[in-house]
Amino acid sequence: MEMEVMGYKHWWLFTLRGILLIILGVVAILNPSEAFMVVLMIVGALLLISGIGISIATIINRKFFPRWGWHLVQGIIDIGFGLILLFVPMESMIVLAYCFGAWTILFALLRFISAFDMRRFGFSAWIWQALLAIVLIIVGILIILNPITSFSLLTILVAIFVIIAGFASIIESVAIKNHQF
Repeated sequence: MEMEVMGYKHWWLFTLRGILLIILGVVAILNPSEAFMVVLMIVGALLLISGIGISIATIINRKFFPRWGWHLVQGIIDIGFGLILLFVPMESMIVLAYCFGAWTILFALLRFISAFDMRRFGFSAWIWQALLAIVLIIVGILIILNPITSFSLLTILVAIFVIIAGFASIIESVAIKNHQF
């Protein structure tokens, strides 16, 4: 009962969240490369802070951890990746695209092998698996050939999701305000 009253009194927070999500999504669509760079910088800052925190906590509490060195290694790796993302974000984005493209191609090759296993066992859907694998190989190659464009398109897709989530939040706020649970 208390939750319903609180939700009713603060219905406008859902509207505010929806408006902010829509604005964020539109800004990301208008500036996809910059939006992705901002996300990289935020992740870099979070990794740096996390790494420093883990390293300090590990050193202070090392007597409680028999293998404390591994925790320290994790902290140092987080610091390293955080610094890389913060100080060379463009290069980080390109390396990330190459890794994602290579992963996509590897995944596709495994799907292709799986398709022929399916064929051997008499599954008629093997052809769809093989076609999907071919499409994924092409996608992986396109990602590797155009890393910045690939992440811009990914950013736009995420931005569209954020805009839809914003509208969903506004619809939710109207339902709460009108008690249409």
